[in-house]
Amino acid sequence: MRKDIIVSSRVRLARNIAKHPFPNRLKNEEAGQIVKDIRGILSEKKYTYIDIKNNSRLDNLVLVENHIISAEMLKGEIDRAVFLEKSTEASIMVNEEDHIRIQSIVKGDNMEAAFKYTSEIDDKLDKKLMYAFNSEYGYLTACPTNVGTAMRASFMIHLPMLEVTNQIKNAISFLGKLGIAVRGMYGEGTEAKGSLYQVSNQITLGQSEAETIERLNDVVTQIINQEIKIRNKLYSEQKIKLVDEIYRAYGILTNAKLMNIKEGMLLLSYVKLGMDMQLIDKTFVNEVDIFDLMIKIQKSNIEKQAERKLQATERDEERAKIIQSKLLSDFGR
Repeated sequence: MRKDIIVSSRVRLARNIAKHPFPNRLKNEEAGQIVKDIRGILSEKKYTYIDIKNNSRLDNLVLVENHIISAEMLKGEIDRAVFLEKSTEASIMVNEEDHIRIQSIVKGDNMEAAFKYTSEIDDKLDKKLMYAFNSEYGYLTACPTNVGTAMRASFMIHLPMLEVTNQIKNAISFLGKLGIAVRGMYGEGTEAKGSLYQVSNQITLGQSEAETIERLNDVVTQIINQEIKIRNKLYSEQKIKLVDEIYRAYGILTNAKLMNIKEGMLLLSYVKLGMDMQLIDKTFVNEVDIFDLMIKIQKSNIEKQAERKLQATERDEERAKIIQSKLLSDFGR
């Protein structure tokens, strides 16, 4: 069941170029030169270049919703860019909080692959650029909390039962004391929707990348075991109620004419729970990617698909249609 609860694995490396000030002190001319230099290194066909400063706001917001860039990337005024490596779904943000942020998000429980992809890009850039590095402290970063390995590893995990039983609050508080952050679907400062939580390391100094990943994996294993324990308890004691909630969610999703984002995420979370616990009849279930669907029903993704700005009611209507077209198609209805 671990493979169902872990939605994705992510590694992000922060790097800075020694000869330039951090982005918050950069002049636009220097920022543009950094983009140009990195574009020269990543000039191979497999990298797609996106000029964030001159990209449309809607397209940029879609990149945020799709976890390709951070919301922080949209706040700067200097030249900024992102490079996409299509085969591994890795991205390289240039001139966000740091000069370079290399990120790889891999579906499922596969932190090794995420680390491999980011490391390969890091090595490619390291051969051409002189990183800001200190022999005692490690990689130097704009935010002191990233100094050291400058690596943040995270798992996106689905925890509906810890949430329903209100045990998630205690877990978040306890893990914070261990140097582990638990955040919403879009990271720091975001609300958890659809029972999705991003669990990541906070400590980057004094331990290696391998040690960080191992420790994070141990912590996530404990969280997952607790989630499974609650699922099994509810299944044993209240099976009919649990199945009823799941089928009600499925029924609303496949018949509603309007669907706001909060309700849509909640109901999709129940459907995913039903699929993972094999509580939905197999005649309804296929290999639908619930997490991918959760992203497709976000505000900017919907407006991008509609090719225009939508009023709230129009958006809710389109969201309902998107959910139904995906679920009914994938469930063979």
